[in-house]
Amino acid sequence: MGLPATVCIFSETCGRAAIIEHNGDVYSCDHFMYLDYKLGNIQD
Repeated sequence: MGLPATVCIFSETCGRAAIIEHNGDVYSCDHFMYLDYKLGNIQD
């Protein structure tokens, strides 16, 4: 159909759907929710 993938596992590039944890931590993908990949915290 020529539309971008709506789920990252089907996309060419991961990281287009931000994930916010219950404590405010922000990650670029729900598959890489490890401290090394943490982008920050919305409370900071």
